[in-house]
Amino acid sequence: MYDLAKDEKGRLWLGIMGLKPRERIHLLLTSDVAPEKGANIRIVLDGSRIELHHMMEIEAKQNTSKNIIAIDKGFTEVIATSKLKRYGSGFNEHLKQESDRLSEKNKKRNKLRSLVKKYEAKGNFVKAATIKNENLGKKKYQHQKARNRAKLETFINTALHSFFKAEEPIILVHENLNFTSWNKSLSKKVKRYFSSWLKGYRRERLEYLAQLNGVELVAVNAAYSSQVCHVCHAFGVRKGDKFYCAEHGEFDAEFNATLVLLDRLFDEEITVWMSPQQVKTILLARLLLHNQASRHLAKGQTESELTQSV
Repeated sequence: MYDLAKDEKGRLWLGIMGLKPRERIHLLLTSDVAPEKGANIRIVLDGSRIELHHMMEIEAKQNTSKNIIAIDKGFTEVIATSKLKRYGSGFNEHLKQESDRLSEKNKKRNKLRSLVKKYEAKGNFVKAATIKNENLGKKKYQHQKARNRAKLETFINTALHSFFKAEEPIILVHENLNFTSWNKSLSKKVKRYFSSWLKGYRRERLEYLAQLNGVELVAVNAAYSSQVCHVCHAFGVRKGDKFYCAEHGEFDAEFNATLVLLDRLFDEEITVWMSPQQVKTILLARLLLHNQASRHLAKGQTESELTQSV
């Protein structure tokens, strides 16, 4: 069905069957890495670009690390970790740039669609057809969309590779890696566009790189992880990138959440399958016990001070 050969310059050529008998179509590949002999390949036509897809066997690395790290999905960065580090900072700027471009582009296209309807209502079908053909084509629109998507994917990959190389985890504690909230500045259309592929892509790459690096992924229940203090587990207030605890003061919100997730790994009461309401009940019960213990301690200290004064 196909053959692969290198020319005198070391370039790799793919020969595939054409419509004419005994005449192959030869395509110059941009990579010099050939698929294994006899491997199944898939040829994908993406606009004017032809892609060759094939499976490769990759051996996972031997991991002797002892680092247990929790991560929190971010909007301002790709991930934040319980080691108080961020990877992929400026992620929100890349998202916003593409959202602004899409928003502006879609506004113009909607205006042109309205104009097409106007001309068609007046019977000017030639003018309507001209606008459709010259301004409302999908090829260029989808190509630009795919290019910008590829840039975001590269940004995510670079951030995740940097994380695994720098922190060398053996166990990676995580919550559900789907997006659950977005920056309010993004339009609903853009949220739908990004959420349809970006959340899955980030999860997919994280799982792949974890497997490649011999890292165990452990999911924990993330209910209220961004709303409780990692020190006392009391409910606090999150405002933007800051978390405020009445007893322990101010923390970076995402770092606080990662430390709560790390604690959940060793929490025998809060299991991954519990509902948010069940988790809240446990947290409130613990808070009540904590407050009672604090009052008893304070009362004991007061009695001790009175005894010493007498």
